[in-house]
Amino acid sequence: MRSKLLALCIAPLVGSVHLEGGEFTFNTVDVPGALSTTLNGINNRGQLVGDFLRPLTGTNFGYLNDNGVFSTIIVPNSFSNGANAINDAGQIVGSYLDNTFHSHGFLDVDGVVRQLMYLTA
Repeated sequence: MRSKLLALCIAPLVGSVHLEGGEFTFNTVDVPGALSTTLNGINNRGQLVGDFLRPLTGTNFGYLNDNGVFSTIIVPNSFSNGANAINDAGQIVGSYLDNTFHSHGFLDVDGVVRQLMYLTA
């Protein structure tokens, strides 16, 4: 366990690491023009999702990286959002803040975003 943890710590310094069971290569994911990029999910097709910080607004938006092509996830009437996971069918789930700063969920299927509202008593 310690060797794997050490490998994960030094991997960004060396680019690739050999662990028991194979060779692993580490790559950087940067949304072009973003102040910061977070990777939150990857599926078996190699599609990546996460969120990035926009420089002008200082808000987060979700993204999909499909073979090096970045797409921003836009949730209507939201202040900010982030993509949390993607399945092998390419369906993306995440969360967003509405204009009153209440948190909700969303489901993105083929670029069509469905907002998931929480019911209150």
